[in-house]
Amino acid sequence: MRSVIEKWKDRLGLHLWSIGTQEIISEQVVYPDDCTGDERFFIGVEKDHNRFEATIYHDVPLYEEAIIHELLHIRYPDKSEDWVNKKTEVLQSKKKHNDALIYFNNLLLGFTNTKQVATTQT
Repeated sequence: MRSVIEKWKDRLGLHLWSIGTQEIISEQVVYPDDCTGDERFFIGVEKDHNRFEATIYHDVPLYEEAIIHELLHIRYPDKSEDWVNKKTEVLQSKKKHNDALIYFNNLLLGFTNTKQVATTQT
């Protein structure tokens, strides 16, 4: 997940930040009573804006959408949870769209490994 964090740090202009992750056990988390089943997990960020340091704590494996979400909390500390949720959706949607375009472009260019980056020659 380090590469995903670095990619989104770059995209969100968080170059100065040192961002780590720390897995925790679910017994360390106090969940609300109405939080059950698949909703019973924790991913959150602790940040120090003076030292440009942050740690993403999680009791489930991290995934890209969660990383984007937590990095948005760092980048926009005064924005509401609702705003961060909406912005995460927009960024994740754009990422999926761009990935699909690259995939199909590579197919059209005849790359057998569709993860190759399509480039043009001048």
